[in-house]
Amino acid sequence: MFLTILGPRVQAQELDQLGRFEISEFALSPRLRLQEPGQGGFELSQSWIGFEWTRDELVRGVLKLGGSDLNAPAIWNSPEVRPSFGVNEAWMEGRSSYGDMRAGLLTIAQSFEGLSPEWSSVLPETRARRKSWFIKRDFGLQLRWLAKPWETSITVHNGESGENKDGQYWTTAHWRYQSSGGTGMLITGSIGQTKPESTQTSEAGLPVNGFVFDRTDKAKIRQGSVALYRQQRRNLLLLEAGRGEILQQEEKNSFFWGHFDAVWNWGSDASLLFRYEMNQPNQKDSASTIRSPGLGFSYSSKDNLQSITAFYSRVEEDPQVPSDEFWLIFRIHSVFAR
Repeated sequence: MFLTILGPRVQAQELDQLGRFEISEFALSPRLRLQEPGQGGFELSQSWIGFEWTRDELVRGVLKLGGSDLNAPAIWNSPEVRPSFGVNEAWMEGRSSYGDMRAGLLTIAQSFEGLSPEWSSVLPETRARRKSWFIKRDFGLQLRWLAKPWETSITVHNGESGENKDGQYWTTAHWRYQSSGGTGMLITGSIGQTKPESTQTSEAGLPVNGFVFDRTDKAKIRQGSVALYRQQRRNLLLLEAGRGEILQQEEKNSFFWGHFDAVWNWGSDASLLFRYEMNQPNQKDSASTIRSPGLGFSYSSKDNLQSITAFYSRVEEDPQVPSDEFWLIFRIHSVFAR
């Protein structure tokens, strides 16, 4: 009887010492993407399973396993062949009254999409994000402060979404104000340097992508964005614009991206979608501008954990080539514990 009574106490003490480990979230997004002329197909994108370890309210660890699209290098760096499924987030967090600190493989806070979970938007990723104009995740150290309605973070990271081959470091920061009604303003900025060790086969150096970038020379890159938005329940109005500069030798070349998104929930489960996006990889060349208006429809479950989205976008560029896109996206997302 003594052992029976003591057993649960010992088990509880062991749990306190080992901490608590559990599945934290799950996201799955199979999709069909069709692009003229005769390109595209079925894909599995923005999908992962997350695990969380907690000891108390001051320390926790997060591990997320998912598709390689969640941790692709920025366009400035040489592309890498990675497993189709692997670790895309792994970090520890320590909390204090002075702020929170995270270390490991982190989400990098660049642009509105960079601060929003992938599952939270019914729209496809913007063209700039899909083309890796800015980094998604990287190894580094992040300091975070939250005092509603204010939020900010500063991250020092490798800049390569992996091993630091060129020995350079990047700094990325964000500042956000969001009212209780969902109206907000977001500013993000990033600055860093590259060397040929990390850019020898960079796709930014290919003429088809439009950037003025010499992948055989060192470079300094800085970029920033400003977003104004109103997000209320399933409705969204978002206006965002960003600009970057590439400094090599004595030359400075700039690039621009921007988009306007609107999600109008006209019924309890149905929404109309609209996006107008403009990207210009070389602001000295007006012919490099790509405009992309799009319309779509989304239907989601009452708890908003499941959705199906159909979206069509027309790509306008000079010279005009057939490249319009159609997306059919299925999404499931669940948060099991926090």
